[in-house]
Amino acid sequence: MLTKSEGPQIGVILINWNGWADTIECLDSLLQASEARLDITVVDNGSSDDSVDRIRDWARTRVEKEQLLDVRVVNWGKSGWSSGAIPTGGKYPALRIVRVWENTGFAKGANIGMRVAALSSPKLYWLLNNDTIVDPLCPSVALQAFGRDAALVCATGPIVYSGDRSTVWNCGGWLWYGGLRKYSSSNHPLASVPKSGVQRRTFVTGCSMFLRGDILTRAGMLSEDFFFGEEDIEFCLRLRRLKLKMGCIYGALVAHKVSASADRLAASDSNLGRAYVQYLNRLVHYKRYLSPLAWRLWKALQLAVAAITLLRVYRVGAPVLFRFVSNLWRQSERLVTVDRETFVAAIQERWK
Repeated sequence: MLTKSEGPQIGVILINWNGWADTIECLDSLLQASEARLDITVVDNGSSDDSVDRIRDWARTRVEKEQLLDVRVVNWGKSGWSSGAIPTGGKYPALRIVRVWENTGFAKGANIGMRVAALSSPKLYWLLNNDTIVDPLCPSVALQAFGRDAALVCATGPIVYSGDRSTVWNCGGWLWYGGLRKYSSSNHPLASVPKSGVQRRTFVTGCSMFLRGDILTRAGMLSEDFFFGEEDIEFCLRLRRLKLKMGCIYGALVAHKVSASADRLAASDSNLGRAYVQYLNRLVHYKRYLSPLAWRLWKALQLAVAAITLLRVYRVGAPVLFRFVSNLWRQSERLVTVDRETFVAAIQERWK
């Protein structure tokens, strides 16, 4: 349970977009966290529902039950916060609800949250999806791991499916040149992974990402070139180029409702829109690293793999396959970023 503190050890950043029920469930689990002192920043990313009121009302009930939360709502405009005092490590742990003028995407919302959380100078930042449920020992286990290893700057823990907590979604993973990536322990039984310790990784998902407090001055913030997705890949590639250590902290367990935010935007239950966004993000991202000729050859290989995946996994017909691949080729040729409009059109399958 959260306790009185003179300053936070972990600054938690949650992004909410029309998902107040998930956010409150996540906050409830954070309130049960033991030992670690948390300050929590909820960035409401331009919700069109009553998320801010719902989260604030929930927080006030916790204050009445003597959970000792310092609850504040502040407004963030295009030039920064525009109203409301931001608590900066006062007598009690803070819950800041930062109301943003529009849906800025995950990376920009997380950057806003980290700028606010930085005012309290936490030892760690913790980027955490709002559709997660945190094990009570997770934050304290993470703090201990960072305390033991001064070289560790970025880490995740085992992430399991919320609907089947005996099965691992991922434990971080590995990135290779050319855009290849592989999750660690994906779809393995949780019982098969270590119960403690830290193992090195070259990729940490933004679903649950711990960052050492000084990392932002060393490596910068998340790239805002991608509205949703790929920002964690880009950030981890940056850390790898700087030869900074990433890892998986076993014991820092989180359960995740995979793709809950994207599902609210999708046109249907089909995964085609999400697959399209993933490939588009990857193609646009790697265009900056390769020569034009090398990039087009690499892109042709990526799209061949995509076509095989669509035929074998999604079992699409020839017309949909042709539109998927040809539109990816054309869009990636002209784009240098994947903004909100492009993301929404892609995930709603308007390329069909």
